Amino acid sequence: MKHRKFVVVSSSLLVFLAAAVGGLALYSTYVVRAAMPGLPEALNYLPATSHAVFGMNVKKFVASPVYAKLEETHGTTIANDLADFIAQTGVDPRRDLHYLIAAGSADSDRGGRGAAIAVGQFNTAGITNYIYARKTPIKVEYRGATVLLIEEGSRLEKGVVFLKEGEIAFGDLDSLKAILDVRDQAAPDIMTNPTLAPLIQQLNPDEMFWFAGDASSIASKVPRGERFGDTVASIQDLAGTLNLDEAVTGKITATAKDE
Repeated sequence: MKHRKFVVVSSSLLVFLAAAVGGLALYSTYVVRAAMPGLPEALNYLPATSHAVFGMNVKKFVASPVYAKLEETHGTTIANDLADFIAQTGVDPRRDLHYLIAAGSADSDRGGRGAAIAVGQFNTAGITNYIYARKTPIKVEYRGATVLLIEEGSRLEKGVVFLKEGEIAFGDLDSLKAILDVRDQAAPDIMTNPTLAPLIQQLNPDEMFWFAGDASSIASKVPRGERFGDTVASIQDLAGTLNLDEAVTGKITATAKDE
């Protein structure tokens, strides 16, 4: 099978991606500690079974002209939305959240699953008390860690687990267990994934946003005829970056199947 490389740069797509993940970073109620040079060590907790991985250098985003404009326009609203969380935990996501990484896998039965790990500075007791003050979580003990599952309606959809000082993971229970398995070296990490590892190794850790995906694995879970299903099925893998400085710059590189 032959492959051809092509590069697509789309400002509108990149801005949409930035808005989505920027909102997650700014309004997440789960915040943590410890910035590191290059990609965060927590990347090595992501499982080899992941189909896609994403990273956000939150410190760089908050220091960008785009965020300064956001603060200028919506600073009061952002401060009001975060006020209760900051007062109870002493953690300000705009100051204390340093890096965010996430990974997921396609699931034909459930539509997909995954988890994110936040790296930064946080107060474990304060955040735990904040969670309990809103709804008593269900505790699940696994590999020496306590997963706090949050009930949504009649189902336990999402959970939170403190990995170590400065790192907290949140996502569905199966994905959190997979991260704990990797942490305890009971399962291989994402850098053993033959498709994603080379893409990650080519990334520049100074990028504000980056992502890499095994499109062929995702396509196998997307029915042909569904929206984007046929398009995804024609791609082998893809990776991209985005920076929001004085100008929006970024690149998406995809390896397409050429049968």
